[in-house]
Amino acid sequence: MRAWWAIGLVACAGAGDDPSGGTGTGTETQEGTPSPTTGTTGTGAVSGADCVVSDNALRFDCAASATDAQGSWTFDDGAGWVRTFDTSGPDHAVTAWGLRAGTYQWTFITPSGGASGTVATGALPTELAPFDAGVEGQSSAFDAVFFLQTCGTTNYLVLADPSGALLWFEAVGTNGPGGGVVGYQWTDRDTILYGVGQTQIVERTPAGEVLWTADGFERPLHHDLYRGGDYVYALNAADHAGTVVDGLYVLRDGAVVAEWDLADHVAVGGDGVSDPFWQQWFPGSDDWSHGNSVWSDGARVLLSLRWQDAVLEIGGDPTAPDFGAIRWVVTGTAASDLDSDYRFTAGSFDGQHCAIPTADGFAVFDNRAMNLDSRAVLFAMDDAAGTITEVASWSVGEHCDIQGGAYPLADGGMLATCATGARVMAFAADAADAAWQMAPTCGDASGGGGPGGGPPTLARGIPVTLR
Repeated sequence: MRAWWAIGLVACAGAGDDPSGGTGTGTETQEGTPSPTTGTTGTGAVSGADCVVSDNALRFDCAASATDAQGSWTFDDGAGWVRTFDTSGPDHAVTAWGLRAGTYQWTFITPSGGASGTVATGALPTELAPFDAGVEGQSSAFDAVFFLQTCGTTNYLVLADPSGALLWFEAVGTNGPGGGVVGYQWTDRDTILYGVGQTQIVERTPAGEVLWTADGFERPLHHDLYRGGDYVYALNAADHAGTVVDGLYVLRDGAVVAEWDLADHVAVGGDGVSDPFWQQWFPGSDDWSHGNSVWSDGARVLLSLRWQDAVLEIGGDPTAPDFGAIRWVVTGTAASDLDSDYRFTAGSFDGQHCAIPTADGFAVFDNRAMNLDSRAVLFAMDDAAGTITEVASWSVGEHCDIQGGAYPLADGGMLATCATGARVMAFAADAADAAWQMAPTCGDASGGGGPGGGPPTLARGIPVTLR
């Protein structure tokens, strides 16, 4: 039995949040200086409390003096957006995040005292300030969408709610070779994981704290990474006698604890693709596998290989005897050099991205041939019969040549991303047309940086549950 895929990513209404969705463009126009905090003199066990906007416009730094060990901060913008954070003494410090632009009434309460006041969010960075989510329609199937947005020359990881309101952002490098974002994830630990350039991985909290940074990798990183349990899995690549083949770094607490190379497990042969990106690392070598997504729960790893039109599962626990062993391979076309362990009874995929396991199979973003519209697809696998069957698909209405996302939603629908069209779309389970879409822009650029810092695209939108 295959375990469900998306703890921490399948969206549902969080306590104190408003997931009802909305319409409009979601333009953020913060202005002015944050309003001063009021009500810093507390009552009972609370001798004082204070909140100020941090160096990030959408985060507040708060602290209180209280003799009670436990306390709770609540932030209410008066328009239905409420965030609550629990703290412990004696300073009850917290950095509040997940805030729409606006002025908030804050309240700090302990079992025997309290304080309250007001504080306003600050001014967004100049490049990000014209952010416009371009929302059409409504959805209540998730709390927020996490994605990469390039504004001017800066890469931002951002979080926006279904109405298009910006809730969180972090500048994470510049767009271009060496500075582009290489994979990103909002993990089930409520941390943010991402790669920068081909040499660095960072994990941080939504409050801004950097938990660890890893760099100096011998092999270049590319396309994707993922936290599964205690481990982080990052795609890398190496040159094997003139052919570029994928591998993985496995990290724990920022240190590499295992490595895996696809070439150790399959026969590398057939034609590769001359990729200008890889020529800077491996001159004269052709890209054979082109891994473009990785997913793991710490026990297994799912990989997508674009040029092999293949999805495969390998053992993921670096302490287990079967670590790295290939458990199964599914190939979507006859052009693949790999042998498939499953036979299609209906459907196929071609040049796919974003392979995500489901209860009985997996989902992919099926980029398809150039003359076909791309789509998000669900497949069911029958282990006993050795068959795989397409059970649902959602067309995005255009061909999306690179990247893309396909995330099953808790209501049975799908969140699909057309990267080159810079659109994220939410579909109901049985609907051909999207009920909601977001096409974010800002300033003189839109979407996220391409792989390794290529042309701006919206790589993929990830559904997030706010907690």
